[in-house]
Amino acid sequence: MVGPMSTNLMGVVILGEPFTVWVAAGTVLVISGIFVFSRSGR
Repeated sequence: MVGPMSTNLMGVVILGEPFTVWVAAGTVLVISGIFVFSRSGR
């Protein structure tokens, strides 16, 4: 779960990429997908 958020943070801090609404929406989709598929295996 740390992967997508740390990638965004490093992109903004190190590379100077803009953090837009689309990036936030994509992050929410990725994290929710990880949550859904990790819970379905139980």
